[in-house]
Amino acid sequence: MRFGGSGNASGELISVGGGCNALDYQNFTAGKIPLISRGYLLDCSMITKIENAIGYGAQGVVLYHDPGTTGLFSAGLANMTTIPSFAVTYFLGTFFLDFINNGLPPVVSLSASNIAPLIESFNVIADTPGGSKDNIIVSGSHLDSVVAGPGMNDDGSGSTTNLELAIQLFKLNVTVTNKVRFGWWGAEEYGLLGSTYYVNSLTEPEIAQIALNLNFDMLGSPNFFRGVYNGTSAAPNIRAGSTRIQQLFNEFFANAGLACEPTPFTGRSDYGPFIAAGIPAGGLFTGAEEIKSSQQRTLYGGFANSAYDPCYHLACDTLDNINQQVLLEMAQAAAYTLETFALVPDLRYYLNSTVVN
Repeated sequence: MRFGGSGNASGELISVGGGCNALDYQNFTAGKIPLISRGYLLDCSMITKIENAIGYGAQGVVLYHDPGTTGLFSAGLANMTTIPSFAVTYFLGTFFLDFINNGLPPVVSLSASNIAPLIESFNVIADTPGGSKDNIIVSGSHLDSVVAGPGMNDDGSGSTTNLELAIQLFKLNVTVTNKVRFGWWGAEEYGLLGSTYYVNSLTEPEIAQIALNLNFDMLGSPNFFRGVYNGTSAAPNIRAGSTRIQQLFNEFFANAGLACEPTPFTGRSDYGPFIAAGIPAGGLFTGAEEIKSSQQRTLYGGFANSAYDPCYHLACDTLDNINQQVLLEMAQAAAYTLETFALVPDLRYYLNSTVVN
């Protein structure tokens, strides 16, 4: 794990489920090593899981991937931990779990030597000259890729879409009612660092000026599905606005005769810091390392039982990895939604009014 701590640890591996609360640790003894489910749908981040483990006296941590995945996940923590922390596949995690559930907890040894060099990264931010400063729409994507690959899908596809949205607003000379702020975030792959820095740098009045955040991360996966962040699962204080955002994306796809479906709204990408600050958010996603189902193959074509993006976080994430047709469709959905929000006269009322399905 990036920013996993250095050191050596050896001990019994004990399952603590999601590792998000005290109940998960009721059978855990200090000095042992927790086996933790990554769990997209659990209500805490990876760094919180590890910090909880440290608090309960863990020597090290093993996190395993989610059901329906075959490979490793690239785990980027928000800051350096003090204990060795490793990510393993779902297969290996459940292999360990079987032994634990049968009363035969394996003894594992962990050894890590990590160095965290100081690297400078940047956000790029541009505002429309006009539009209400009290109703700002932040349209975001991330600029960086992992070291292993060029990142044309993750997230060249989102960043170029975001850039094209800005270019077209300028070229068409659109007079916006609500100010649009375009953000290209740095260091997303290292724990949402750029977007977190940006949100944390805002004062409370500045946060209150932001009406919503749109996030575009991985819009051209070769074995795609059309994912819309599931705003209906957002926290109560932002659920209405996040659901309205989801509805607009769904509306575009319905009008275009294109299938789409909800995708987990868990803060995995750069919208995470915005929803944590109480800002409604939404966005699009065409899939990463997770596995495409047979039902999705019927809807979208492609290959069942294969990753949405087989080149996720690999050297083969080049321009040849991009599905140009789905990228165009997702970009058009992004333009439709952004334009609607940018031009609506009473954005706050529109965003939070009752959604009729």
